[in-house]
Amino acid sequence: MKGVNKKGEVMLIKDIMTRNVITVNPKMNLHKLAELFVEKDISGAPVVDDGLINS
Repeated sequence: MKGVNKKGEVMLIKDIMTRNVITVNPKMNLHKLAELFVEKDISGAPVVDDGLINS
C-alpha cells in the first residue's frame, strides 16, 4: 500500500510529519497542559522527560 496525494504522487513521511513538535513534561500541571492545548490548538503531545519519550 502506498500513500498518494490527490495528484496520484507518492507521499513521503516528510510530507506529512510535524516539524516543530510540542512536547510536555510528565510533571506538568494539568491546568497548564489544558491551556497549552487550547493555545496551540492541539489535542495531544508527546510526554518527554530528560530527552526520552515516556510510554
